Amino acid sequence: MTKLKKLPGATGHSVKNRKNHAPERTAALTLQEFERWLAIEIGERYHHTEHRGLKGGTPYAAWKVAQPLSRPVKHMDDLYAAFLPAVLRTLHRGGIVFNHIRYWNPLLTPLLATPTKLIVHYDPADISALHVKLPDGSYLKVGYADLRHPAIALWECLATLKYLRTVSRLAINETRLFEAINAQRKIIDDAKNKTRAARKGAARKSAEARSRAIDPTTNNTPQNESPTGIDYSIDAPEYPVEMW
Repeated sequence: MTKLKKLPGATGHSVKNRKNHAPERTAALTLQEFERWLAIEIGERYHHTEHRGLKGGTPYAAWKVAQPLSRPVKHMDDLYAAFLPAVLRTLHRGGIVFNHIRYWNPLLTPLLATPTKLIVHYDPADISALHVKLPDGSYLKVGYADLRHPAIALWECLATLKYLRTVSRLAINETRLFEAINAQRKIIDDAKNKTRAARKGAARKSAEARSRAIDPTTNNTPQNESPTGIDYSIDAPEYPVEMW
């Protein structure tokens, strides 16, 4: 945690002093870059640092001499899914509904004989697919029932749902949800494109202005003046030279 507080954009450990920080001015890492930094900090530095609790040993060395796992991991995707947050959802004939979005995988068909409640794990950074824990303990990746939908984050979904509830009393459904998300994304993309175009236009105008300032064919510079400070209207003096 001490290392985290030293990263650019950190707000420190004091809640009272957080209002004095401006993380948006100093933050530099994207979420993916921070995840890579944290993985290196834990796996390469912390685990290879001597610990008093291990009598000077390192976590890595202690792990190497420990007893092997009683339940070895056969599928790394299952291990990844097990660490994700989870909710309980009922499987219907239409699939699994999560935050007004329907998910389906044909491999769920045998479970439709009786009403079944399943543990559903989800990645908050990308809810385009769920990791459903099956009765035998394995995990099944279940994507959107409508494959045309784009991948979205959980925060984006919840923010859009809140917006729809605010502006309309109509029932919220999956179609309206993704229509709103796509509309909001288009506004952001258009704003970015306008910003880029404005910057390019400003740079082009600035370059043209500089070009006109030093162009002797324009009327911006008097005939007797030059950007270099040399008056070309005066004849150059004659200097003595050797004749060969």
